[in-house]
Formats: sequence, structure tokens, C-alpha cells
Amino acid sequence: MPDINGIEVARMMSGLDRTVPIIMFTVLNLEGLQQAAHNAGVRAIVSKGECWNLLSTIEAAVSASDRFIQ
Repeated sequence: MPDINGIEVARMMSGLDRTVPIIMFTVLNLEGLQQAAHNAGVRAIVSKGECWNLLSTIEAAVSASDRFIQ
């Protein structure tokens, strides 16, 4: 996204409705990103290199109420 990053989008989306699970799909799954994403309302991060794990992460994030899935 040229003018905004995923953390900013997640922050805006969570401000609208915190009940919708946000799952970040990214190339860069850096250590600092996890805490920033969690603070922005993201329930899970899936690295694009681990897309085989995407479905199980989505299922876990949707069933989790307020916990962060790693």
C-alpha cells in the first residue's frame, strides 16, 4: 500500500469494530511487528512464506476472543 501501512489500517479497522478478527498477511514478520500489530488490534500474523499455515491460523483467530495468535 503506497500511502498507508498494515498497522495503520488495522488500527483504523479496530476502531470501527473490535469484534472483527484481523489477520495480517505479510512478508516481514519481524519481532517488533508482532507487538505493534497486537496493539493495533491484529489477532494473528501469517508470514507469506508460511501460507500453508494460513487456514489453521484463520480458524484459531476467529475462534479466539481476545488473544493474539502467534
